[in-house]
Amino acid sequence: MTNTLFAERVVTISSQLRPNETNKTVCVAEVSGEKISTVRNWLFNKKAPPKAKKLTIADRLGVDVRYLFESGDFSVPLTQYDEALNCYVIPKVTLEQLSGIFQNKPLPINDRIVTSIDPQLVQELGDVRKTYSVSSNDIHYAPFISKNDTVIFNVSSEAVKGNLCLHISECIQILLYDSTGTFVNAQDQNVEIKSKDKVLPIIMTVSSRYARAISGSQ
Repeated sequence: MTNTLFAERVVTISSQLRPNETNKTVCVAEVSGEKISTVRNWLFNKKAPPKAKKLTIADRLGVDVRYLFESGDFSVPLTQYDEALNCYVIPKVTLEQLSGIFQNKPLPINDRIVTSIDPQLVQELGDVRKTYSVSSNDIHYAPFISKNDTVIFNVSSEAVKGNLCLHISECIQILLYDSTGTFVNAQDQNVEIKSKDKVLPIIMTVSSRYARAISGSQ
């Protein structure tokens, strides 16, 4: 991908996120968090950011790093594998942002978590890049998922009976998809899944003490 195309895309994305800002240099600086002088180098001198900053800049703009700096198709931020760390670097979204994962528009993120994922589990996922995380504070499911945990889920795979899943609807919650094929909430009530709802498998939880695969049947 040429630096010219990067400059065009960064302007287009920034204008979507700051539609009221008419000065494109200021607009890109506000969205990217970079200095005006740095942005001018991007736009007018066709300079590219250093490799170490590319992921951060792409996250601030709410797009996948490959789309912004390579020739990939549009995508919201995706999980990256870091060979040096031998870990996955997973986007962390808020509850309010969950529906944005499925929309064709930028989804700025402010944080990622770094964790390993068992290779066997990776093989079971539809696409490990489509793995995201969210805080469990308002959606915890005792005793399996506690407050202050980070819930890791995958949007390309289907929920598995006996395991916990993330239910995205008018009310976002964690459900147990029990062995009978019934979805049960934290209050042990059956939940009807509507056709427009998203039910996503929770593959791990991470706390300050440990990371583990999660299953409601444990």
